[in-house]
Amino acid sequence: MDNAKLAEWVWKALTLLLSVVIIPTFGWVWMTHSNVNSLELKVEILERSAREGTQYKEDVIGMKKDIEYMRGSLLRIEDAVSKRGNGR
Repeated sequence: MDNAKLAEWVWKALTLLLSVVIIPTFGWVWMTHSNVNSLELKVEILERSAREGTQYKEDVIGMKKDIEYMRGSLLRIEDAVSKRGNGR
């Protein structure tokens, strides 16, 4: 009978120990997984923003070049008009 009580006591102690370890570990794993998913989503959003920012930067550079070209064209037109006006 002592062996049965000892085995029962060991089983209860082992069960208690496992429940003390496994349940908090499960909670930690669950929270860590949720945090990782959240961080992955934030990284994806930031990468998308960076790609869009690069595209906007390229668009702005293109617009600046267009403005410089138009400015040069307008200066040439202004010179041509002023020379024509002075020539009459």
